[in-house]
This record gives sequence, structure tokens and C-alpha cells, in this order.
Amino acid sequence: MENTDSSRLAISFMRFFATILITNAHLGPLYPPSLQLLSTGGALGNSLFFFSSGYALYLSNREKGFYYWITRRYTRIYPSLWIFIAFCSLLGISHYSLIDYIIPPYWFLQAILLFYILFFFTLKYFSHSLLYVCLFFLLPFLITYFATPHSDWIIENISDNYFLHWYFYYIIMLLGAITASKRLITGNVKLILLFLFIILAIYYGLKIQILHTQSPVYNLQLLLPIFLSLFSLYMFKLCSYFAKHTHQVKIIKVISFISELTLDIYIVQFIIMGYFSKFRFPTGFLLSIIGIISCAYILHLASEHLTKMLRRIFLYKKQTSLHR
Repeated sequence: MENTDSSRLAISFMRFFATILITNAHLGPLYPPSLQLLSTGGALGNSLFFFSSGYALYLSNREKGFYYWITRRYTRIYPSLWIFIAFCSLLGISHYSLIDYIIPPYWFLQAILLFYILFFFTLKYFSHSLLYVCLFFLLPFLITYFATPHSDWIIENISDNYFLHWYFYYIIMLLGAITASKRLITGNVKLILLFLFIILAIYYGLKIQILHTQSPVYNLQLLLPIFLSLFSLYMFKLCSYFAKHTHQVKIIKVISFISELTLDIYIVQFIIMGYFSKFRFPTGFLLSIIGIISCAYILHLASEHLTKMLRRIFLYKKQTSLHR
């Protein structure tokens, strides 16, 4: 029981750091030109999120079948999305089409909705050969990379890169599942921090080389997913250490609070940042953070009610039909 609680807290730490990194990367327009370099870490945060999702989903209950499992996941994401889109549309804050209610206008949500389906069947049929599944997804990744022009984008981009980031983020999600399937030894925290420093140094060193040089050095970007994977693994080890040695209740509450709002923070942040971008730094920056957390919390509370209602409708009807 203690190990389970520790793992859950470690995942909360992971999602906390993921939320900070992703949000910070999107805060670029609110930084002054001299501090634009600080607006980074989006790919690192995405990797932490998908790794932690894979870890948590591996430990989730899949015995009730695909319908029950996917319904619980989808009824967590869609209510927040629907409420936010409806609210923005009614107030004229932003324009959304009907298709946005089905296919989210954010690649991050599109990816996780698809990954949920792939993940369930991957574990159902290939739970003992997840490494081979990772290698399988490397094949279309490499074919797409070398078969398409790639001199004007890097594989971490979220547009015009032929969905390459989807492939390696799903692989990282599977690495989270592999980690959950094995007993992880936390190790020496000093060595973990050292490895993290080395990984980040090489990762950003590669990015600098990639952004300022051309082929063949440009193809070094194929190494980026490797270091994103290593970063996720060692961050999980670090978060596991924090989970075992953090006894401050207030700190744990803050970490858990932000972790619970990860989805809602992602959904609301673009609108909030856009509004406060007219303010000078650091006023706009600080107001954005306050606004994002406040709106995310309100959205989370509202979506909880819709989530419970949808689960009663879809899961209760399913259980009723099974007993007939």
C-alpha cells in the first residue's frame, strides 16, 4: 500500500513539473525579448506527461473491458473541453466550430485521445513485449522523417512535421508502462541529478546545433527523442525520491492540486495568455499565471459534475444491459 501511494505521489510530481514546463513554453509572448530564452521546455514537459500517463494507465483497472476503460478516460477529457468551448463561444471570446467538440483544436488532446485507444490494445495483446512495440513505432517514424522534406522544421515542432512527435511521444508513453511493469530502484539522488544535468546539457546542445546548422548535422535531431526519453525516466526517479522523502503536507497538497488541474490548465492557458499579453512584463506574466490557475480550477469543478453525469449515463446503462 505504501509503495502504491508513493508511486501515485511520484506521478503527481511528474505532472506538476510537466504542467510548469509546458505552460512556461507557451508563455513566450509575455517574456521581454531579453528573456525569450527562458520560454522553453515544452517538449520536456510533454514527455513527462506522456511518460506519467503510461505509468499510471498501466496500473489502472483494465479487467472490465475496453468500453468501461475508454469511457472513464474520455469522460474526463471531453467535459472540460466542451464547457470551455461553449463558454468561449457564448461570450464571443473565440470562435469554435461544431467539429471542435469532437476533434479538439489542440494537438495535445487529439494525441492523448488516440493514445488511449492504442494503449489499451497494446497492453491487451503485447503486454510482455512492449519494447518490441516501441521498435515497431520507430519504423514509420524513420520512414516519414527521411521520405519527407525536413530542412525547415525539427521533429519537436507541433505543425508541418508530419505528426513525427506523435510517434515518439507514444513510445515515451510505452516507456512509462515498461517502468511501471518493473520494480524501479530510485538510486542515489546525487547521481540522478548529475545524469539529469548531463541529459539536459546534451539535449540543449543538440538543439543549438540543429537550429544553427544544416544537413548532415541537421539529422542529429533524430537523437532528441532519445534524450527526451532519458529525461523522463530520470525525472521519474527523482520524483520517486521526492515522493518518499517529502513529508511537508502543504507542499504535497500544492503539488497534488496543480497535478489534478493539468488538463484544465492546458485547455485554458492560451486564451488567458492572449488576454494578458497586452500588459508589460512582469505584470502580464504574473496575472497570466494567476488567471490560468483560477480559471482551470473553476473549469475543473464544473467539469466534475458533467463527468459524473456522463459516467452514470454510459456506464450505468452498460452495466444494466450486461445484467439482463
